Amino acid sequence: MTSDMSDTHYHGDEISADTYATLRRHQFNLESLEERLQRMENTTATMKEKWCRGDEAMRDVTGSCISALTSKIKSIQGVLMAIHSYIARRPEASLSIDRRNNISTDIHHRTSVDDATNRGR
Repeated sequence: MTSDMSDTHYHGDEISADTYATLRRHQFNLESLEERLQRMENTTATMKEKWCRGDEAMRDVTGSCISALTSKIKSIQGVLMAIHSYIARRPEASLSIDRRNNISTDIHHRTSVDDATNRGR
């Protein structure tokens, strides 16, 4: 949106030289502002486009990572099921780790701090 100062030139007799110079300076400032605003708008549009592409790229990366993790989880679950199946088929497999050795640590002589203290009296 460029101002046309050509009309002002023909009316130079009606305005002073200072006023004309001021008008030209304002016209230049307005044109500069317009150019700056246009550059800002272009930059903003470019940034939005890059952000959108970045979001799409991030979604692609995230999606492939989630897919890979899901695949690994399924693989690990399969291995765990095979291990459980193997353990269940073993003849020496027991339901509990305590089944082979039923001795409890609590069956030994129990001594309390009070008993040891009271012996000395």
